[in-house]
Amino acid sequence: MNLRRYFHTAMIPLDRYSSTWRQGLSRLLGSAWGLKQGSAVLGLLLVLIGFPGCDGTTTTGIGNSKEMIAALSAKVPKGTGLAMAKTFMESEKFEVTELTKAKWKGKSGLTFLQCVRRDGSPPIFRQWEVALMNDGKVVTSIEARTWLVYP
Repeated sequence: MNLRRYFHTAMIPLDRYSSTWRQGLSRLLGSAWGLKQGSAVLGLLLVLIGFPGCDGTTTTGIGNSKEMIAALSAKVPKGTGLAMAKTFMESEKFEVTELTKAKWKGKSGLTFLQCVRRDGSPPIFRQWEVALMNDGKVVTSIEARTWLVYP
């Protein structure tokens, strides 16, 4: 069996189409107008569909509580003022509620910022609940929990 002839004949259609594709691409990008037009189309596509997982937040795409706590601790370390912590969490697309004498993971009488967010798209979501424990002035610790919500 002559493998060279087999692969050569199998590649003829691909070579024909790929050379046509290369010629068209070089024509489009060969001129300044083609480069501008190609860049505009690419930019428009990126704006319309976006990058998956890139919505401008540092916590998007995290899948477990330990990673979330680590990511948030880097941005909202212990001692951060509550106003700054609340602003940051809202910029991460969390809904923030200040709770006093509340219950978290079986402990009651706690003061914390409750931060809630849903990631994903229907029908499956990842529900996040983050607690920024505080003493009324600054963040003292961060706790998080997550679970999947589906029909």
